[in-house]
Amino acid sequence: MAHATSFTSSSTTTSPALFRQAMNLFRQRVAEYQARGRMRAELNSYSDRHLADMGLSRSDIEDVVRHQFAR
Repeated sequence: MAHATSFTSSSTTTSPALFRQAMNLFRQRVAEYQARGRMRAELNSYSDRHLADMGLSRSDIEDVVRHQFAR
């Protein structure tokens, strides 16, 4: 008794295209992570007086960064 199985892909996206999409998403996420770090570092470098002039306190920095990069 013979049993034949064939595997066909119903997806229209090829493996190289999926890989490129995944790599592009990865690069985008890394760039966002780095930008968040730069923003956080810059805000932390300001004096309390400068932050207060902007209407912020040190405890607001993480919320500001999170809001700026919300998806």
